[in-house]
Amino acid sequence: MNKSLLFGLAVILLSSMAMGRSNRITGHIKPLPREQLSQPIRLSCGVVIEEWRGYSIDAAARGKVERLCNETLALFPKFLAEKGYSISEDELDTFYFQYSLLPDNTRYRSLNDTRYRFYDRPFRNPIWAYTSHTDEWVFMIGNSQHPEFSDTFVHETYHALTWNTGIFKQLPGRNYKEKRALDEQMAQEFARRLGY
Repeated sequence: MNKSLLFGLAVILLSSMAMGRSNRITGHIKPLPREQLSQPIRLSCGVVIEEWRGYSIDAAARGKVERLCNETLALFPKFLAEKGYSISEDELDTFYFQYSLLPDNTRYRSLNDTRYRFYDRPFRNPIWAYTSHTDEWVFMIGNSQHPEFSDTFVHETYHALTWNTGIFKQLPGRNYKEKRALDEQMAQEFARRLGY
């Protein structure tokens, strides 16, 4: 084979590899239009599932998230009252948070894709869920049969509620990191109270 042909093939190969990578978007955590459900799933508690990929979205899965969301919303004001915080019915009535339920692997645009989708996430370790206060969005495992699904849904919905209702800002702590640590402890306790 002559050198010109080898050089040409090398250029084509490198170009195609570079073009293949250029299709990958870095740092855009919200779902892309092609990833969004054609009809978002609006739960009666205020959660809107915009993306649910990689798993069957059958009646049982829909019923499960509806039940978990309603259980969380019902216990939330009682739990907060025990901790010395109050919340009005109006605040709960206006609760709204968007969710993406995703495969929990590291493939492109999945929950643990820290190379592209979650490039800016403050931690790199594999997770079951992540609540972005900035985007007011929960990203979590999408397999409703996963043993951690119920606990994760309740836990992250607790985080969404404390943020959306302003309770998070009332938590003691000198900075966001300290408040987030306390909110995490409270979310764990809350999920245990619901039996998860």
